[in-house]
Amino acid sequence: MVQTIKSIELVDWKTHRRTTLGFQRGVNVIVGIMGAGKSSVLDAVSFALFGTFPALKSRRISLSDIISRGSESAQASVKLDFDCDGHEYTVTRTINRHGASSAKLEADGRYMQAQSERVTEEIERLLKVDYDTFARVIYAGQNNLDYFLELTKGDRKRQIDNMLGLDQFAAAEENATALVNSVRASIRADEEALARVDVEGSKRQLAAALNEKAQLDKELRDLEAHAKAASSEASSISIKLAAAKAQNAKRVSLSKEIASLTSRMATLEGELAGMARLDVDEKSLDAELKRNRSKKAELEAELARLGAEAKKATSSIASLESAVKAGEDRLAERAKLSEELRAARARASDEELATENAAIEELRNSIARANAMMKELRGWAASLKKHVSKCPVCERDLPEEMRTRLLEEKTKLVASLEAEVSALESKLGPHEARVRVLASELTKIAVYANRLKDLEDTADRLAKARQGLSDARPMLLELEKRIASKTAERDSIGDAHAKLVADIELVRRREGYVAEISKARLSLSEREAELASIRVDERAVDELQELLRKKTAEASEARSRLESSARLAEKLESQVADLRRQIDRFASMAAALESRRVMLSNLNRFKAALTDTGGALRDRLVSSINGLMQSVWPELYPYADYGSIRLTANSEDYLLEASIGTADEWLPIDAIASGGERSVACLAMRIAMAMVLVPNLKWLILDEPTHNLDQNGIAKLISVFGETLPGVVEQIFVITHDESLKQISSAKVYTLDRDKAANGPTEAYEL
Repeated sequence: MVQTIKSIELVDWKTHRRTTLGFQRGVNVIVGIMGAGKSSVLDAVSFALFGTFPALKSRRISLSDIISRGSESAQASVKLDFDCDGHEYTVTRTINRHGASSAKLEADGRYMQAQSERVTEEIERLLKVDYDTFARVIYAGQNNLDYFLELTKGDRKRQIDNMLGLDQFAAAEENATALVNSVRASIRADEEALARVDVEGSKRQLAAALNEKAQLDKELRDLEAHAKAASSEASSISIKLAAAKAQNAKRVSLSKEIASLTSRMATLEGELAGMARLDVDEKSLDAELKRNRSKKAELEAELARLGAEAKKATSSIASLESAVKAGEDRLAERAKLSEELRAARARASDEELATENAAIEELRNSIARANAMMKELRGWAASLKKHVSKCPVCERDLPEEMRTRLLEEKTKLVASLEAEVSALESKLGPHEARVRVLASELTKIAVYANRLKDLEDTADRLAKARQGLSDARPMLLELEKRIASKTAERDSIGDAHAKLVADIELVRRREGYVAEISKARLSLSEREAELASIRVDERAVDELQELLRKKTAEASEARSRLESSARLAEKLESQVADLRRQIDRFASMAAALESRRVMLSNLNRFKAALTDTGGALRDRLVSSINGLMQSVWPELYPYADYGSIRLTANSEDYLLEASIGTADEWLPIDAIASGGERSVACLAMRIAMAMVLVPNLKWLILDEPTHNLDQNGIAKLISVFGETLPGVVEQIFVITHDESLKQISSAKVYTLDRDKAANGPTEAYEL
């Protein structure tokens, strides 16, 4: 079976924005400075295959830490292509910033699996290796070849047992020992507990409790029968008592009804005697009431009409009064406006405004002429200040004395004109202020004149409103008199109406009283007959009630004794159950004790078998590893002082030893070898372990393998990687900062680089 990693693609993976590397069978070298992203490639290989790598597994980093910090992308991905047994596989895994991941596995371009755990399980099945074996055997971490030589012997034994897969035997043996101790302690506890108990005494107590319970059960049956009989008698008496109470209550009720009917008949007869004065019938009263209602309706309609006319007149008067008030206000406004118009015309006129504007125009023209002359004079003065030898106007020769005199004259003229302009500007201000005042007054005059024109017809409109008001007020007084008269007439008819209604109601009541008296006499006769048939009285009820009390007390006492005996029976039942459980528990303890003794014997045999099996497997693995190490060692180590190396094991530790001089003298590597020699020895051991423990997956991943090696050691290592090792290992990955490893013959070499100062991405170049 051939397995080869063909290529890997990293997108936004740590410092890699988008890096693609192709690999070959044999040696693949990745060279770069510290922090260039070399180890990230190995982490990505492990993650693609198994969904994790050492730093992630130990939680030194989280999934979200893998995504490039300088990238705007929300995710990172790794894509790995590999061959296995004649088929091409592609695995892709993606991580997002929330720490979630997804995966997909394809075989020969066809979909196989897309669930992270299932993808990992499928790859482990194909490669016949899991992550733990991959991490401890194939993947040698950075500068980590000889790490186990620095460990204490206990830690070193656990680490190498772990690498060899023997840790499960050690764990099983520890668990078996713990279980043996636990079972042994349980046996001692059960033996001590059984020695303290009196089983026969518990059986005697159980027999006594069962006898007492049988006697109590008979007493309970007798009490239950007595309580049942007393309750039955009390129930029968209660029924009789209820019937007697009902008859007595009916007797009392009939007596009250008879008294009430008698009283009501007397009241009605008295009312009829008082109605003897009313000698009219209901028909004549209804006819008169109808005539009264018709007249009242006519008056209501007339009052409504007069009220509407009065309301209209009142509204008209209010409108006229408002018009009069408005007219008077307009007359006062017109008088005031006329006075203000005369005053405004006295303060301003169009002629004065024209005169002021003409004066302003003349002053502004004078100022403009003076400013123009000053500008011209300043230009001449500027030319004369330049010490020119010719006149700036006529171009004739100009002596210095004349130039100086002309400059003084021009300067004086400028000063004179500046004073003149200042005087003119001071005169201009008052004229402009007067123009603003005149313009404001003339605007007021125009407004007053327009408003007075609107008020010309005010006097006529006021006279009309006053005349209308004078005519409307008498009409309203007349309407109010008529309304008062009709209201008095309506109220008089209303009083008569109320009397007629009262008389009709009295006639109707009289007829009702006669009918009610007749009905009451019949009802009184019936109730007196019913009362005479009732034979129960208060005394009979009291006798039944006393008898019920006695029987109820008798039944209650029987139930109380029954409950007390039942509670005692429950206690006895609980005691019997406790004693039976106690006796059963003693029997179970004895059976469990015997079972644990058998278990302890079996566990001791199992523990011995684990120890023997683990030791035999360790011896076979160490023997196989030593055979490969001794064949690889001469190819890796360039000197003759250490003829061979081997791994020895005892119950407490592993030792990596080298032969000195003759083959019979072996010494520990960590005691005699330099740092470089130790690294070479550990490299030989790792190669041997990889071939023995994972014979189907002939990969080797080394991160910084030249650590502590001198130039001769590095040269020998280059030779081994280029010539010897590819014959033993199908695919080798070397991560290094050592430029000399680029010399490995037939190796595929990539150089990784990045601008660390600018936090730039990793760049990959194939040599």
